[in-house]
Amino acid sequence: MHRWLFLTFLLVFFTGSIRSLPAQTPAPSHEEISPAQEQAMWEEIHRNVEALRRAGALPPPNGGETGSYIFPLYMIPGLPDYAGFKVSAFADHNLASGQVLDYAGGARTYDGHRGTDYGLWPFSWNKLDAGEL
Repeated sequence: MHRWLFLTFLLVFFTGSIRSLPAQTPAPSHEEISPAQEQAMWEEIHRNVEALRRAGALPPPNGGETGSYIFPLYMIPGLPDYAGFKVSAFADHNLASGQVLDYAGGARTYDGHRGTDYGLWPFSWNKLDAGEL
């Protein structure tokens, strides 16, 4: 009996105290660094890149050639689902054997993996049978 009374008291107390909290407006967005600081950072980055190139640690620029990338899964227009695919494994960013590290600092990869694994989702065989690719 005392336990239920105590729990009811806590519920009423905290419910009332939550309602009495003033509404807070989020702080307006602003730049964290000044334009002068950003310019100084870019200058330092360019100096470091040039120093690494002179030391042979970075290859010279490739002359502006870019490769084209076409996303491997193209779904037909008008499907109700958002994307129709999932990523099951990302590239392993830790080159040490026996250790894994994905792009987000997690372990959604496997050792030595050099690519990104995509799969149809959800109901992959239904998507193939319906010709949704």
